[in-house]
Amino acid sequence: VNTKYMASFFSDDDNFDIDMGYRGKNQFWFALQSPDKKDNGGEWNGEPNGIGIGNTPAGNFEIYNATYIGAGTNSTGARALISRVYAAPKVFNSIFTEFNTGVNIDATSGAQFTNGVAKFQNNILWNFATNGIATPYGQNATAEWVLTNALNGNLFVDPLLTRISRTNMPAYMLDPRPRAGSPALVSELSAPNDGFYTPAAYKGAFKDVNWASEWGFAAESGLITAEGAGVPSGFIAPAVLTPATPPVLSILRNGANVEVSFGTQTGHKYQLKSAVTIMGAWTHAGEAVKGTGASITLSLPSSGAELYLRVIAE
Repeated sequence: VNTKYMASFFSDDDNFDIDMGYRGKNQFWFALQSPDKKDNGGEWNGEPNGIGIGNTPAGNFEIYNATYIGAGTNSTGARALISRVYAAPKVFNSIFTEFNTGVNIDATSGAQFTNGVAKFQNNILWNFATNGIATPYGQNATAEWVLTNALNGNLFVDPLLTRISRTNMPAYMLDPRPRAGSPALVSELSAPNDGFYTPAAYKGAFKDVNWASEWGFAAESGLITAEGAGVPSGFIAPAVLTPATPPVLSILRNGANVEVSFGTQTGHKYQLKSAVTIMGAWTHAGEAVKGTGASITLSLPSSGAELYLRVIAE
């Protein structure tokens, strides 16, 4: 799956957790941790944690224009991200700030960076500290090499976000957009114009439009300001699919087969199922078929025994 405009607030564990060989495209992610319950901003595994045998497909995914805000520098236990178990992430034009612990990349994931499959480029990292004491941006040697390699173009500067807050006090509401003069407002790199990504030559999930406002948990609880709220340039609202009308079945015996006919709607799929008792286990009778707007007929062998049939519309 490919994703855009996702927000993760106050997760008890990781804000964005990736594994199982995930290979999708992602852009405009926003994560905010609370000071009390948290773990990693990103926990990125190529496989389920604990397996680590290098099976394919490798977790080779892309993230453009994310903003990760940790639990605050007077807290403990919040790590920016951990990449492990053969993960091969490609992360560009993103911001990581106010975490307690730096980036951790294990040896299996580190090999993906040294061979050029994984990339961490043109990102900003700033203000990592535990209980007010500064901590390294790279938690281990592999991460330090990836972050500081000059060819990767990462910056360790203040992104000048307008206001970082974790309360719903009106005067202190969160505004994650960069202020005027922020180094996040420009980037030498832009997401590709490939039909999915929005070309965005800046760092982080926001520029001038506060797209995370006025919807979701942050707005309902008063955490995020309504200033700058709006629909970002290039945003295409997802189509709203009308629920399928339950199909009316016509069932006929045709020689050794039973034929099930019903009307369909375009944009929906239909799955024929059968069971030997009405309260028993229902099994798929063939593959799901796409609706055409016209009536279709599905056929299945008849054993002569009593059989219950139904069609599920999705």
